[in-house]
Amino acid sequence: FIWGLIALYEATFETRFLKTALDLNEIMLKHYWDEKAGGFFFTPDDGEKLIVRKKEIYGGPIPSGNATGLFNLLRLARFTGRTDLEEKASKIDNAFSEQIIQSPAGFSQFLSALDFGLGPSYEVVIVGPAGAKDTADMIHALNTPFIPNKVVLFRPSDQESPDIDTLTPFIKNQISLDGKATAYVCLNQACLRPTTSIKEMLEMLK
Repeated sequence: FIWGLIALYEATFETRFLKTALDLNEIMLKHYWDEKAGGFFFTPDDGEKLIVRKKEIYGGPIPSGNATGLFNLLRLARFTGRTDLEEKASKIDNAFSEQIIQSPAGFSQFLSALDFGLGPSYEVVIVGPAGAKDTADMIHALNTPFIPNKVVLFRPSDQESPDIDTLTPFIKNQISLDGKATAYVCLNQACLRPTTSIKEMLEMLK
């Protein structure tokens, strides 16, 4: 569900989806996280008392809960700049690294998340008037090529205090140049020079 909400945010840029993803992630960390060894249990601490609380890690046709949780933590960390989420993600890697090394083919989603975490992976912030043609063109151009190791944020320049600023403080000071759609390509919240050129934006991501 969290994965889906992240995808919905990047498809619509409605802040409520990202906020709900963060809220649900906090519930996951509160009730499913293993404080001793790291990783997520399959059952919550306030649920039915079981003899063993297992953890799912094998990635068959459906990615495991821990692999998906790892990817969610990494992407939410990149959206928000929260280092505590990055630290939790690192603990998942450490908890299951020995099993993954023994049979990496059985943990494809884990490896995809690891590739994202090791990088380079980018935060791309588009700043421009909501609904403007050049804004839509820039977002379309960003989503057309296959660039998996990125998260995309949108900051509407025609709103004085957009909701996204409350979740992603590192983009508060990013503005559109000359009223045009502007792209900020960032690596760990350190951004390259802003550009209004779609071609230049894509070059920065190569």
